[in-house]
Amino acid sequence: MQRQRPAPARLRRGEFPAFVPRTANWGLSLNRERFNLRANWNYRGRQRRAAIAAGNSIEPGTYTWWSKRLYVDLNGEYYFYKRLALFASLRNVGRLTRRRRGLRSQHARHAQFRQRIQFGSLWMFGVKGTF
Repeated sequence: MQRQRPAPARLRRGEFPAFVPRTANWGLSLNRERFNLRANWNYRGRQRRAAIAAGNSIEPGTYTWWSKRLYVDLNGEYYFYKRLALFASLRNVGRLTRRRRGLRSQHARHAQFRQRIQFGSLWMFGVKGTF
């Protein structure tokens, strides 16, 4: 019989690129005969990415980190006939900004910022039906 070896300690602690140690999802919904509304939230904590190559001013052990973020999505439908409805779907309602940092505890706060990405919202409206 072959014994399985335990995972390396760094994997058990979650020390690998793209691991998100804290995530949460929650939502609310209201359903009625003529309409339904939904609100969903998605939280992602700080995420450690790849190591940054050491250089003159970059110490070994410096990593790229994505900042924490909270997405908010809203959806709604209004049935004006039994099989025909208006719908709205709004993604990333708060126009989330995502920041990327090069982080090591000894770095001054102003030396940590690397990049900012501004995500827009995606809004869709339309008519849907079942035939």
